[in-house]
Order: sequence, then C-alpha cells, then structure tokens
Amino acid sequence: MGLLSLFGCSTEREEKTRLVYTNQAIFNHGFVANQVSNTKYTFWSFIPKNLFEQFGRFMNLYFLMIAMLQWWSVITPVSPVATWAPLLFIFFISALKEFVDDYKRHVQDRLANLRRYLVLKNGQFVMLESQQIMVGDILKIQCDEEIPCDIVVISTSEEDGTCYIQTSNLDGETDLKLRQTVAETRKMKDSLSLSAFKGMIECAIPNAEIYKFDSRMKMSPQEQVCNISLSEKQLLLQATHLRNTEYAVGVAVYTGNETKIGMNRTKPPVKWTKQDSLINKFTFAIFIFQLSLVFTFGLIGNFWEMNRGSMMWYLRIDKHRSFIDWIIPPLRFLLLNSMMIPISLKVTLDIVKYLYAKFIDWDERMFDPETEKHAVATSTAISEDLGQIEYIFTDKTGTLTENKMMFSRCTIRGTLYGARFVEDSALDDPKLRESVEEANPFTLDFFRNLALCHSVVISKLIVPPESHRLSIRSNKSSRSNNSHRESAEWSHFKASSPDEEALVKAAAKMGIVFTASDSNNIEIEINGVTETYEKLFVLEFTSERKRMSVIVKNLASGRIRLFTKGADEVILPRLYEMEEGHGAHDYLEKFAREGLRTLCIAQRDITEEVYHRWVALYNKAATSLEHRTAKLGEVYDAIEKELTLVGTTAIEDKLQENVPDTIQALREAHIRIWMLTGDKYSTAVEIATSCNLISSLSNEADNLLHISGRSENEAVSSLLEMNENALHLSDAGREIFVIIEGLTLQYVVNHPIFADIGMLAHTVICCRVTPQQKAQVVAVIKNRGKRTLAIGDGGNDVSMIYEAHVGVGIAGREGLQASRSADYSIGKFYFLKRLILLHGRWSYIRTSFIAQYCFYKSLLICLIQLLFAFHNGFSGSSFFNTFCLTAYNIVFTGVPILFHILDRDSPAETILNSPSMYLETQSGSRFSAWTYVGWVLRAFFQAAMAFYIPLWTFSNFSTFPSVGGESLGGEALSMVSYTSLIFINTWTIITESSTLTFLNHLVLWGTISVYFILFMFLSLIRTLLGVWGQLTMDPNFWLSVGLTTVVTAVPISVIKLWNSSLFDRESGLHKKFDITGEDDTLLECGLFNQGNVLII
Repeated sequence: MGLLSLFGCSTEREEKTRLVYTNQAIFNHGFVANQVSNTKYTFWSFIPKNLFEQFGRFMNLYFLMIAMLQWWSVITPVSPVATWAPLLFIFFISALKEFVDDYKRHVQDRLANLRRYLVLKNGQFVMLESQQIMVGDILKIQCDEEIPCDIVVISTSEEDGTCYIQTSNLDGETDLKLRQTVAETRKMKDSLSLSAFKGMIECAIPNAEIYKFDSRMKMSPQEQVCNISLSEKQLLLQATHLRNTEYAVGVAVYTGNETKIGMNRTKPPVKWTKQDSLINKFTFAIFIFQLSLVFTFGLIGNFWEMNRGSMMWYLRIDKHRSFIDWIIPPLRFLLLNSMMIPISLKVTLDIVKYLYAKFIDWDERMFDPETEKHAVATSTAISEDLGQIEYIFTDKTGTLTENKMMFSRCTIRGTLYGARFVEDSALDDPKLRESVEEANPFTLDFFRNLALCHSVVISKLIVPPESHRLSIRSNKSSRSNNSHRESAEWSHFKASSPDEEALVKAAAKMGIVFTASDSNNIEIEINGVTETYEKLFVLEFTSERKRMSVIVKNLASGRIRLFTKGADEVILPRLYEMEEGHGAHDYLEKFAREGLRTLCIAQRDITEEVYHRWVALYNKAATSLEHRTAKLGEVYDAIEKELTLVGTTAIEDKLQENVPDTIQALREAHIRIWMLTGDKYSTAVEIATSCNLISSLSNEADNLLHISGRSENEAVSSLLEMNENALHLSDAGREIFVIIEGLTLQYVVNHPIFADIGMLAHTVICCRVTPQQKAQVVAVIKNRGKRTLAIGDGGNDVSMIYEAHVGVGIAGREGLQASRSADYSIGKFYFLKRLILLHGRWSYIRTSFIAQYCFYKSLLICLIQLLFAFHNGFSGSSFFNTFCLTAYNIVFTGVPILFHILDRDSPAETILNSPSMYLETQSGSRFSAWTYVGWVLRAFFQAAMAFYIPLWTFSNFSTFPSVGGESLGGEALSMVSYTSLIFINTWTIITESSTLTFLNHLVLWGTISVYFILFMFLSLIRTLLGVWGQLTMDPNFWLSVGLTTVVTAVPISVIKLWNSSLFDRESGLHKKFDITGEDDTLLECGLFNQGNVLII
C-alpha cells in the first residue's frame, strides 16, 4: 500500500479503477490469478452446501422433521424406514444430479486452466499454464488459439497492428471482428522491446460490460498523465479466438473469474410455471388441512384415553398425565399422515419434465435442414407453460424474416432506380448502370459511401477474384446468374450485419469495390481506378445512434469528407438547412409500404480548421474514464451535421417460409401476438400485413389505432383517445390493431391504460424500439398475470427473452446469443406452432394429471389411516406396515405414473389442424382449484370404500386368518385394503389416460404382477407368516378386492362420461394398445419404428 502511494497509485477500492503495470509485477499484487472456476462446489463443500440447499426447501425440511420425529419410538406408528428410505432416495437423486453437473463444469475448467501459452518472463517467452498467468503479464497469442484472459493488444504480426478475433463462444457470430493496437506500441514485437516496456494501463474495475472498455494508458512512469486512449477496439476478450493473424501480443488486464465473460456468468432468472404456483398453493392447503386433522384427532385421542381408555386396565393408562403425554397423540397423527404431502412429487415432476424436454429435442419434424440443427430445450422445467401461452412477443428481422438481405431499390438525388422491376434488383436497372459508367459525381459518391462507411472485413483465406478489377461494363448477366456469381465472387466480404454485407456487395457489383483496409487506410476501386483514403475516424453504429459515419482523407487530393448512413429519423434532421430532401420522405414511405428496410445516405465536406477543432474535442472525450460514451455521443453530434443527402437505399428481407400460416394458426389458438421491431412505421405495418398479423384492409381502416406523440402530454393524450376508440371497437366485436413508435412508447409504457389497450388489441406493433423497451413491453403484460412468450434471433432480443415466462431463440444469421439465452432454441419461426400447440398441450395435460394424481394417491392412503383411528381408540396406530407404506410411494404408484408421459389426448395431426383446441389448456381447465377439489373428493370416497368394504366382507362372510390360535385380523384387513389400493390406482391411471402404449400396459400390469410375486416371497417373513397364503386362498379376499375396485371405479367412470361430450373420435378419446410402437409420441422421439396399432 505504501509503495503504491509513493508512485501516486491507489487501490481499486479507493478509486474504482484498476492500475495495471507492465513488467512491474510488484505493483500488481492483490489481483487474482487466471484460474477459471465455474463450479458450484468444492470437494469439501459439496455435502454440507448441497444439504443446506436441499433443506432450504420447505418440503424437504418438513420431511426431515418427520423423519427425525420417527426416531422417537414412543410416538412413531411405523418404522423410521417408511420416511427415511424415500427421503434419502430423493436426496441422493438430487445430489447426484448436482454432482454430475458440477463435475462436468470441473472437467471443462481443468482443461482451460491447464492449456499452455507463451508468457514473457525474464526477457523471454516461456510456456506457462493458463492458471499461472497474472495481471500485467505480457502474452503472445498464436493464430487460432483461444484467448485465456482479457488482454489489451499492444502489437501483432501485421505492420499496421491489426488482428482479427472470432467471438462465436460469446455471441455465436462466426464473422471476424477487427481489433488494432494503438500507434505507440505496435512496433514492440521482439522480446527485448517488450521487456523494456514499463507502461501503465488505467481501466475500470472488473465489470460485465463486454462491449465497453473505457481506459487509458501511459508509456512510462515518467509521464504524468495517461494520454493514450484505449477502447474495446484494443481488447481481446477471454474465450474468443485469434484468427487470420500469425500472432498478437498483449497485456493481461482481467484474469480468472474477473474477466468480462466471467463477470457475465450469472444464472438466468428462475422461471416458475403456472402449474408450479398452483402446486405450491395446493401443498400449502394440504399442510393446513393436515395440521387441522392432527390437532383434531390428537385432541380426540387425549379425551378418549382419559374417559374410556383409563377404564381398560390392560392399556395401563396413567390418569395423571404429564405435558408429554398430552402431545404424544397429536405427534403420532402428524407422523401417521406425513405422507399426505407427497414426498415423491418433486422427483416425479423433475423426471417427466426432463423427458418432455427430450421429446422436443428428438422431434424430427422440428429439424432445420438449412442449419442442420434440431430444436433444443435448454430449460427442462417449463414445458407445460408452452401449453398456456396467451401473448407472444416477436422480433421481426431474422425471426419473421430470413435476414438474408438483397439490395432492391435506391434513390440518388431524387432519381429512383429499380422502379420498373418488381422482382429484379435496382442493380440491374440500366439507368443506374449508365449513370455509373458516365461517372455521375452523386452516383459515384452514393456507392463510394457504401464502399467506405462500413465494418466489413476482407477474409484473407479467400483471394478476391480477378473479376473485381473489371469494369462494370463486363457485368451483363441475368439476375439469376448475378445472384449465383454474387455468392461466389464476393464471399470474401465478412460482416456481422447482413445489411452492411448487402450494401458493400451492391457497390462492388456496380464497380465500386472495397479492396483493402488496415488501421490507417482504406482502399477502393472505381471502375478499375484505385482510390486510397486515410481512415481518420470511425463513428460506430449503435442502437441508440442509429447511424454510422467515417471521416476519411483522400490521399491524392487531401480532401476530408464525412460519409454517413443511418435511419431517416436521425439523418434527415441533420441535413444542411438549405438542403432539399429530393422527395426522400415520399420514397422512404413507398419503400416501407413494400416492406423494405431503408437507410439514408449522406455526406459532408470538412475543412482542415473544422477538423482539427473537432479532433481536440474528441481526444478530450476519448480519454475520459467517466461517462465516456455520453461525451463521445455529444462530440459525434457536433460533426454529424450540415449533411448533404445523396440518396436512400431499400433492402429486401423476405419472410421465412410458412410464417403467415403459423401466425394464423396461433391467432386461431386465441394467442395475441405483438411485433417488436426497430424498423420504421410503414415497414412494420407492411410486414405485419404480409404475415397475417393485421388484415390487409387495416392500414386504411379505423381499427388500426396509431398512438403517437413527441412529448409526454401528447403521448398520454393520444393513448387515452385511442383507448376510447378501442373500447368502441371492442363493443362492436371488431378486431383491434395498435401501433406505437419507440419515441412515444417511452412516455406511456408504464401507464396503466397502455396495458389496458394492449390487452384489448388482437395485435400490437411496436416499431423503432430499443432492446430495453422490448423487455419493458413484455413486463407490462406479464405483470397483468398473462402467460408470455418472447421469440427473437439476435443479441438485442435477449432482454425480452429473459423477461418473458418462456423464451424462444432462433439460431439465425445474427449469431446464437438469443438461442443460447433462451429456454428453447428452434431453427425456424414456423416450428413455434408445433412447439406450442403440440408439445405445449401434451406437456400441460400430462403434468396436470401427474401432479394431481400424486396428491390424490398420497391423500388416499392417509385417509384410510385416519378411518382406522375410529376403530383403534384414536391411538395413532398405523393400519399398514412399514414396507407397504414405503413400497406404495416408490414402486407401486411411483413407477407406473412416470409412463404417463406417453399419453396423448389427441393425435398430433388433429391438434395441429385444430388450433382452437389450444383454448382448453390455455384456460387451465385441466388443473385448477375445482379439478383439485374433485380429486380430493374422489380420494375421500375411495378411501371409505377401500376400508369399509373389506371390513364388512370379512366381518360378515368370513373369518380373519390366525396363526397358532392368534388372530391376525388387523394385518389381514390391511392387506385386503392395500391390495384394493393397488388395483384402484392402476384403474385410475388407465381411465385417466387417453393413450395406452405397449409400454404403459407392460408397466401397469407388470406392477400388479410384481406386487403379488413380491408378497408371496414376503409371506416367509414372520410378520406376515401365513397371512398372504391364507388370504389368497380365501374367495372372500378376491370378492372384497373385486367389489372394492368396481364400487370405487364405476361412479367415477359415470361422472367422467357425464362431464365429457364423449367418445368424440376427432378428439382422440380412444385407448390405444400399441403393440409395436406406432405412436406419435414415440415415433417423433425416434424410440420405435413404425408398426401396426390396434384400437381397443
């Protein structure tokens, strides 16, 4: 600390900045080593930490309390094994899953930590393990190596200090990103000069802002201030790869888990399904019901012992009761009814939900041949929410459209090109070709702008074809040939944005070819003549700026010019006040009505005096560590003004296949769809019309409500007016379509009326919105209790994907950020129909039954225990033995219910062709308070029958078995009742299933077979000696079991027949015995081959 103070340095905690010294390790103490750790546990912390997490759940803590109480022999009615066995099994399964997941992370961490790199030590590069790298070390990264930590690049194998990285590990984008050194360090290539470098980098403390690195550097300790500006252009991020560059040398500034990507390793938000919330509520209700029973029966038991029990000398009840004696009966009933809350519910649901996810992964009808990718269910916990979606929020570009851009139309100084061509590109317009050949200055400036103002890089791996140097006169082929040649000839252009790639290729096709670029210069050819420009400044595009500019200097003439392109709402207001728009507004509206993406192309000449004055402002803002982005924005605004409009472009982005049909099906399923896009009003309306989001007549009709306003008062006033119109339209039974722009949205997004009108509308279009506004809009509807789904394909969609109940990402041309962040990843938008209407429906219906069945079967056996209390003096004794209770939950009812995942209420084709069937699951009619009450009443009725019918049968028509003169009536009666329970549960699963496959039959009847065989074996145990054999030989045993099963099954079946409109063949209410496996569920999962199906 003292030594740092002597050098004028301070700690991170004091300054909120990090000071990194090169070749001065003594100053870099206190920073973490580059040891990556993504594991949740260590060897020593796994058991205590995992147990702490598991017991942090109320249900687990509850069952632990029950298990501990069962060690008190005075109060336990059964062996502690009855609770400890399933509890330990569940804990083991949960812990095993955590262990396997964490071990996989440990293996990946170890591979990364042991990877070896060249590090400068004592004047020479030596190989060190990645985990040995420290902050301040100088590394030499070889081509194709993965970057081990966050590095500020100081030199590369290229003379101009450039290098290329691939960020596919971060955002899924395979296009190369340009990085470059500052001029002061790019000559430091050898070990000697690097060892002599005693610089200092001042940067922010570790943070998660991947695309921001506002830092500065000085070259030696003697310099008083850090006057060299550093940005994200000099930062090589951990987990990226060095490409197309022999080597790059850099200084480690963030290491280990303090790197940018390490700081971004946060868990995605925990998402709970609607059914999860209901299960929690029902669990709480059962718990309260259980406590009331415990208190009631315990109180009755105490009074029985005092009044009647004390008169029975053989019970030896002491009339003088202590406090312990008073609490024993309630505690006994608490233990007796602990199964009322199903201990196996969570594990059962975890298993079936995992299998739902695998069904989605295995669905061959959701395979995208273009990307060769299947659908992927990243989340295994929310599949049933897919069956209850009420609102879908979708991006446009790359989600509804292909994100494959084609240069379609353009205007240059008021002249429209491509107007006569509906299918062809404007690039095939002979008038445009003639204008280029004649070297029209505005036409050349138009394409010069496209060739200079971009972030496209030229891949070194592909040599540009010689045809680039040919005059435009040689390009006379047809459009189809052009398209083919374009993909081949210009494939060396690589861009992260398809728009930019399309524009640069368009300029190249017209003979203005981008040929080379480095950190200092950019070179283009115009009809074979080379023009070289000094690249003075690049003003980057951002979603907030909505434009990009470059300031270049023609090395031949010395002329300094600014070229800019961007959205019309930011370019047109920046035109020179005497500049005419040349009909730009009309053309832009025309292009937008055709569904085209538009840009304005503008430029400005800059004098030397203006330029140098602006550079001083820029340097001051660029070296600022606080609010650098905002300050640079102000500086950019100062130069991006007094522009001359050269022209406009219109790019076509075609709809994906089957998008209109998919949206129509989703609307028929009563799902409201919102489109959130950055495009302008007219483009958004045109795309919405073409994909069936709004009707073709709505653009001129009064049911398209436009909320507008450039101030808060105007926006709120428009909102209230449109809401009144919406109410009138709703009363008239008409469809309502709402459209709002981002500028207006910022004023009304939190206004309650906005949610009201949004929920009245059949479709809402939000255009010109930012990523943050997308998330805000989703939250507005989500907070109204509606189930939401967000779908997108780019990094700007991640925030809304996280916000929605269900997030779906499309693995598109904008990278894999969205699909990696989403709960589900699909290849095409039209897969959404199958994902929601089919997989969502099946998952919801299956879980609805499984969850309620788990409550029902536990309540059923516990109610029989309570009925027995009326016949044992409310002593809290158990009617069933320990083994029966344990096997009931784990084997005889736990295993068969798992195979209900193969149930289909209707065939896939019927569901997909009848979207209105989705309303049943969307409304939650299969799982609600009413259906739950129905299951509870069923349990009460069947418990009474399962207890009293065997009791009545044996009391009147038979005698209980005895051994050695000792009656075993209690054990025998419990076995009769228990056997009835097995048949009742089996029959319940059969009658509640719509589809019975071969596996279902095998497990259901196999379980009953296992039951009889197992108990025949257990009859050798002393506790059951002779009971099972005598029972099975008694006809009244079979009469009792059969009568109980029939009496409990028939009324339920009659009620089901009464409540359903029955045997509607189109709804698939038929039992199927699948002898070879032809079942939509099984076939789509690739588990079985096609065969014959027997309908029974």
